[in-house]
Amino acid sequence: MTGETSKMSDRVNSDRAEEFLDSQHLLDIKTDFAGRLVTIIVAALGLITALAWDRTLEDVFTHFFGPLTSLSRKMTYTIVITIFAVVVTIILRRFFIIKEQVRKRFDHLRKHR
Repeated sequence: MTGETSKMSDRVNSDRAEEFLDSQHLLDIKTDFAGRLVTIIVAALGLITALAWDRTLEDVFTHFFGPLTSLSRKMTYTIVITIFAVVVTIILRRFFIIKEQVRKRFDHLRKHR
């Protein structure tokens, strides 16, 4: 009987350990998994969007300057797109910085009323 009692005790301890892990860590694992899955999906959508824009901008460039058959045209396209990306990034950054400053001023004025 002691052998059976030992086996039953081990099984009960094992069941309790599984319940503990389920209750304590399963929610963390599910949340972490969901968060990482969302990050991967957003990154994939960003990549798809970037590739679509690349194709569109390449078509626009080709329309105005001809096909990208030579290395010099490909380099020119790359430089133009890089400059375009930098300018758009600077404009957006300034816009959001100004917007954030206005929001902070508004919050400051609202607090002191």
